[in-house]
Amino acid sequence: DEPYIGPLSDEALRFEADSGGELSLPKLATLTGRTIVSASGFGSVLDAPMLNRITGPDSDFESAIDVSSFSKLQVPLLTIVEHCNITLESESILSGGSLEIAETSSLKGVGTLAANVLNRGSILLDRVPGNLVIDGRLELASTSVITPSLGLGDTRQEAGRIEVRGEAILGGTLQIALGRGYTPQAGEQFEVAIFSKPPAGALSQVNDSALGASLKAELETLPDKWNLKIITRP
Repeated sequence: DEPYIGPLSDEALRFEADSGGELSLPKLATLTGRTIVSASGFGSVLDAPMLNRITGPDSDFESAIDVSSFSKLQVPLLTIVEHCNITLESESILSGGSLEIAETSSLKGVGTLAANVLNRGSILLDRVPGNLVIDGRLELASTSVITPSLGLGDTRQEAGRIEVRGEAILGGTLQIALGRGYTPQAGEQFEVAIFSKPPAGALSQVNDSALGASLKAELETLPDKWNLKIITRP
């Protein structure tokens, strides 16, 4: 099939299953330009069995994959997203095969990405309750940036968290962000990752500049999780 060339204006072309409905796109293979692919509403399902690539525009108006709560989006052949932001909400499922998130793209939210993932871009752990679940293998390339937000929830004692149910190969940067209105304190501790298997590799750095001049982050890497501790900077 010929690739679909999206709109040349800032207006996005939308493919959406909503209000509990189902949308099947059996011939859609490649999307280029600003497009939004989404499943929204309880029980909604979007199935694009031949979609293998999404390339959004190199601009502020990028493409998006959005899966809302209790919805499902099925893209078993999708191999790469470029200039595309993926957002999952609670109890949502994005089902794929082997997916590369390019350096120009991002993944955020809570919900499940059922795929083997190579991340070269950004993973934003920006909400609670729930985890961002990778139901498959996760490899973090050297350009990868994982950003957990600290001080979330009503008590400000939670953080965004990733859960990896397959193998995990670590790399790239862990970058700290703060929830709106949260003031970090020395002695606080947050769980920001859960691993079903001990991860291989290591992060190259922890960027804790968001904590200010007097505090720093200490990452405790255990076989089954990451604990992030806030301590006084020497």
